[in-house]
Amino acid sequence: MKSCNHSHWLSLHSHHGEITFTQSDRAATLLHSLLYLESQRPCLFVLVGNRSKARALRELASASIGKRSAGKRGYGEIHLHLDPSAPFSGRPILFADGDFPIQKNSKPSTFGKCHEVTNILLPQPRESLPSYTLQAAADNVYLRLLFPFTDVFCFFALDLGGLQPIARRLAAWLDSSRPLTLPVVVPPQIIIVTETSTPELQESQLLEHFLRLLAHETRTDPSTCFAAIRVVALLPDGHISPAARHRKLKESLMHASDQVRLQRLEMSMLFSAQHFATFLREACSYFVEASSEPFDFIRASRVVNPPALDLKEHLTNFLTKINTIEELKKFAVPLIASSLLLDGYHPDTHREFSARRVIDLTRMQSSVLETFSDCCTKTLASEHAGMAYTYKTQQFWFYPPDR
Repeated sequence: MKSCNHSHWLSLHSHHGEITFTQSDRAATLLHSLLYLESQRPCLFVLVGNRSKARALRELASASIGKRSAGKRGYGEIHLHLDPSAPFSGRPILFADGDFPIQKNSKPSTFGKCHEVTNILLPQPRESLPSYTLQAAADNVYLRLLFPFTDVFCFFALDLGGLQPIARRLAAWLDSSRPLTLPVVVPPQIIIVTETSTPELQESQLLEHFLRLLAHETRTDPSTCFAAIRVVALLPDGHISPAARHRKLKESLMHASDQVRLQRLEMSMLFSAQHFATFLREACSYFVEASSEPFDFIRASRVVNPPALDLKEHLTNFLTKINTIEELKKFAVPLIASSLLLDGYHPDTHREFSARRVIDLTRMQSSVLETFSDCCTKTLASEHAGMAYTYKTQQFWFYPPDR
């Protein structure tokens, strides 16, 4: 597709009480423009605000945002930008920008004709109130769709009416949050951007004030949903150059991202660009179902290669033939563990394995052996040996990310 300047990615609009979710191919286009899909590991920053956010985007991502729009977005309207250095970076940076608007967005957003666009009517969630509002749907865009892929959510207090509205929205997220994904991912960090002439002296006080506001809005512990919350105070606009003014914000974003990515790497949840694009596509498809169930990375990774429907019965039958703990440990468990590991790859993938990958697989197999052995040992004496087919075992039917 010929390159263009359109940044529109997601949006919502309401008509006669029904909400339509619109998605373009913007994310797929940007991610597939990277040079090394299998080795580059993207990070996603979600910026929420309007004018201050737009100025920050121009410095952070060299994003071309016209003064007329000033970064204003409707409910659930998300634009997506890619850092210019991304094609050559091991960590391509994606910037998604949205807003918490005051007025409802009842008209469909305009997308460029050069993009593939999909419009889907959102079913009303079963657990929702009689009226599923645009704001509730927009919260779901952030919380249920973008949350698992985001390193940092960045809110611009000056654009959003101060700290109170941000505390109110985060409280709504906390109160509605339950396990959002399977497995549970490392949650993103929160950065709140303010302006003050004495940044260093004000940040800690502002954070304490914000946490009090948040505690007043909800009793839910913020750590259950967010890895950390931080306030970053910038000098007022015009005091120094735009680049110098936003340098502190960029450093804060990168530092927070480093912490999140390190934890995700340890959990084998730091995805290559190829996997990131695929999971994001599947998450969008899952989002429009308005399901109350968490997005399952494991099931999503097996969409084109699903486990056999009768696998549980086969495992049950196999395990009932094992008569001793010795047979279980030396024969059954190694055989099943190896099968599960290899089943996570497409046919002939092993031909591309490097020596390091073989070592990594050996280490992974030890973990599978230990987990599966413990599971099978506890269920061997039971006639319900099929209980060994648990979600704990399922986690090894996951495409292991490239290391």
